[in-house]
Amino acid sequence: MYLPYAQRPERGFFLVVHTAADPLAASEAVRSAVRRLDAGLPLANVTTMERLVAAGTRERRAAGAALAGFSAAAVLLAALGLCALVAHAARDRTSEIGARNASRIDAVTALRSE
Repeated sequence: MYLPYAQRPERGFFLVVHTAADPLAASEAVRSAVRRLDAGLPLANVTTMERLVAAGTRERRAAGAALAGFSAAAVLLAALGLCALVAHAARDRTSEIGARNASRIDAVTALRSE
């Protein structure tokens, strides 16, 4: 949808500079070049593209970290529940296993004695 600039003016403009050297070291040269063009133009919030991208993806990274944390907690609780289930089943069948072992020993002893 077309909107004329007069109906929706931008509050600010962005100046993007590509450099092979350290970007923050080149900021003073960019400031002086902007001052030469128009001394009344303010130059604020000088930052690198990496910082802008990191700031833009901060919420997604935080949500991903929270999701990973909750997923790890869920896996841990599932493993803990499985261990508890196996321990409970083993505890309930301990006397049954002992009785079976005792009856086998008695059966073997009985067969040998005959």
